[in-house]
Amino acid sequence: MKTFLLSLLALFCVVLSSCSREIKPSQSSILVTIPVYAAVVETLTDHLIDVQVLVPPGSDPHTYEPKPDQIRHFTEAKVWFRIGESIEAKMVSFLEGYGVDIINLSEGKKMLCEEAHHHHGHHHHHEEKDLHLWMDPTLLAEQVGDIRDHLIPHFPHMKRQIEQNAASMIEKLSQLDRELAAKLTPFKGYSLMVSHPAFGYFCNRYHLHQISIEIEGKDPLPQDIAMLMQVDHAKLIPFIIIEPQYSSKGATLIGEKLSLTCEEIDPYSPHYFSMLERLSDLIQEKL
Repeated sequence: MKTFLLSLLALFCVVLSSCSREIKPSQSSILVTIPVYAAVVETLTDHLIDVQVLVPPGSDPHTYEPKPDQIRHFTEAKVWFRIGESIEAKMVSFLEGYGVDIINLSEGKKMLCEEAHHHHGHHHHHEEKDLHLWMDPTLLAEQVGDIRDHLIPHFPHMKRQIEQNAASMIEKLSQLDRELAAKLTPFKGYSLMVSHPAFGYFCNRYHLHQISIEIEGKDPLPQDIAMLMQVDHAKLIPFIIIEPQYSSKGATLIGEKLSLTCEEIDPYSPHYFSMLERLSDLIQEKL
């Protein structure tokens, strides 16, 4: 009788334990490449799903290499929202082997070329697709729809809230776009100087020109600096954007020569709305 009671108690503990655990966050996590999309996924899922970020805040998404123990955690994700960076390519087949559903958020989008936004000399011919699509709120709204459509099959029990949250976010992005357009219309045709060319879609949307100090991922050479000095001052927004992920050496040098201040803006920030509002406010204030 004693043995039977002990067995029954053990079985009860096992059942109770399994019921109380439900699903561990690691068993239903979502992987994103950069923090801005972590914020989108968290908003759509009401922060109820564990979200992992491949490239942590402040790191360069073009060169960051995750550690092996991080990659092991990534295998537990149901879906990965990637952006098309070359560093991601190394992980695609590996994570596919673990059944991770991999979605490239840049796929099928009409993309700009970074080369077209550089203030290059004739000796620079390197051209790459600009992956910073989210810097145009209307394009991020499209991607929110893509994320919604790929989350629902994996989390069907959350379908209603994902749809409602996506609709709300898309409307907020539409409102942000209208506000930015109203603020920036008076400055149509002005040039925005940046340390790293992450603002091409922002400039394209609001009729500005991006001038990148960084050339092909490197600080400018003396001949590049000479060309940058020839920019039309009458149409130059009077500050340089520096980004925490990249070197500001070239920007500081150009800033001193052109008497421009340097303002830090993080295009990968999870605080997307406040980041773009601050940028538009700076342009208004400085001009």
